[in-house]
Amino acid sequence: MRHFEFTALNLTKTNPLAEKIWFVSIVILLFLIAVLFLPWRQTVEGEGQLIAYDANERVHTISATINGFIDHYYTGEDQHVLKGDKLFTMTDLDKEYTKRVYSMKESLEIQYANTEKEIEALKKNKTSTEEQKKIRTALYEKHYKQAEEQVKSLQLKRKAQFNRYTIELNNFKRIEQLYREKIESKRHYEKAQNSYIVQKAQLEKIDIDISVQKRRLSIIEQEKMQFMEEINNTLRTIDNTILTSQTRLNGLKREQERQLTDIARYETAAVLAQRDGTVMRILKNDKNTYVKKGEDVLQFSPDVSTRTVLLKVSDFNMPLIKEGLSVRIRFYGWPVLNIPGWPMIRFGTFGGIIKKVDPVSHEKGYYYAYVVEDPKEPWPSQKELRVGTGATVWVALSNVPIWYQLWRLMNAFPPKMVTPEKKPL
Repeated sequence: MRHFEFTALNLTKTNPLAEKIWFVSIVILLFLIAVLFLPWRQTVEGEGQLIAYDANERVHTISATINGFIDHYYTGEDQHVLKGDKLFTMTDLDKEYTKRVYSMKESLEIQYANTEKEIEALKKNKTSTEEQKKIRTALYEKHYKQAEEQVKSLQLKRKAQFNRYTIELNNFKRIEQLYREKIESKRHYEKAQNSYIVQKAQLEKIDIDISVQKRRLSIIEQEKMQFMEEINNTLRTIDNTILTSQTRLNGLKREQERQLTDIARYETAAVLAQRDGTVMRILKNDKNTYVKKGEDVLQFSPDVSTRTVLLKVSDFNMPLIKEGLSVRIRFYGWPVLNIPGWPMIRFGTFGGIIKKVDPVSHEKGYYYAYVVEDPKEPWPSQKELRVGTGATVWVALSNVPIWYQLWRLMNAFPPKMVTPEKKPL
C-alpha cells in the first residue's frame, strides 16, 4: 500500500499582519483585565445651591413697622449699607395717634404707681396683722397657763380642805353619838356641827372655784381658736388681694412696655438695617401708596460670613450621607475636568465637608445636607462665587475595584456605607 505525504501545509506561513492583530488584541485584553483591578472611589451625586450658613444672613424682606405711607428712602437698589443705617422712614395716617399713645402712657403710669402703693399698704397691713397674731397668741397662752396654774393650786387646796373636812365630819359624828347618849352637852354638839358645816362649805367653795377655772380654760381655748381662724382668714384675704394686685401690676407693666415700644416706633418711624448688607429690591416705590403694618417694603441681602452648599439628596441615597464626609463640588460657571471615581483628576472642582444633615425630610422624597468649605481648599471669593450659584456635589465614599463597581451597578446594589472618623475635641 502506498503512503502519500502532504507537504503543502509546511509551506504555508502566518500573515505578519494577523500576528500583530493577535498580539495587540492580547495586550488590550490584558490591559482591560488590569483596569478592572484599579481602585475606584464610590460617590453619591446630588444637586445643590450656595446659600448662607447662618439663617439670619439669608435673603429676607423688611416689612413696614406701622400703618401709613413711605416718607423717604435713604438707599437705592443694589446699594450696600451698614448696620444701623436708615433704610426708610414712614408717616402714620393718624397724626393724633402719638398724642393718644402718650396720654395712655401717662394713665398707665398713674395706675401702676397706685397699684404699687396699694401692694405696699397691703404688705404693711399683713405685717401688722401677723404681729397682732403673734401678740394675741402669746397673750392667750399666758392666760391659759395662769388658769392651769390656778386649777392646780385649787386642787392642792381642796386636798388639804378635804382632810380638814373629814376630820370635822368624824368629830361631829362622834359628838353627835355622845350627845344622843346624853354624855355630851348640847353646846358642844352645836359647836361641832358648826365646825363641820363651815369645813363643808369651804370644800364646796373650792370645788366651785375649780369648776370656774376649768370653764375659764375652755373659754380661753375657744377664744384662741376663734381668733386664730379669724386672723388666718384675714391673712389669706390679704394674700389673695396682694396676688390680684400683683397680677394687675404685671399686666400694667406689660402694657407700659408695649406703649413704650409704640412710642419709640412712632417717634422716629424709621427702619434701620439690622446688619451689614445690600438692598436688592424696593418693593414699594410709590410714596402715595398706603402700606399696612407687616407688608414687605424692601428685599435685603445681608453680608454672608460663612457660605454653605444646600445639598439636595434623594431618600434612596440619604443613609449614605453622614456628617464629616468629604465632597467634591462643581460650581456652575466653572470649567471642570473631573472623574468622580478618580479623585486625583479634579481640575476645576472644590473641596467641602458635610457639616450637618437635616433629621427630617422637608420635601417629599428628598433630604437636605449642608456642605461647608474645606479649610485646605478655600472656595473663590464672594465677588466671584455669589450666593445663589448652583452646584453639583459628589459625596466621597469608599474605594473599591472597578470590577466590583461594575458588578454593583449591574445588580443595582447601593454603594458601601462609610462612617467618618470623629475628630478628637
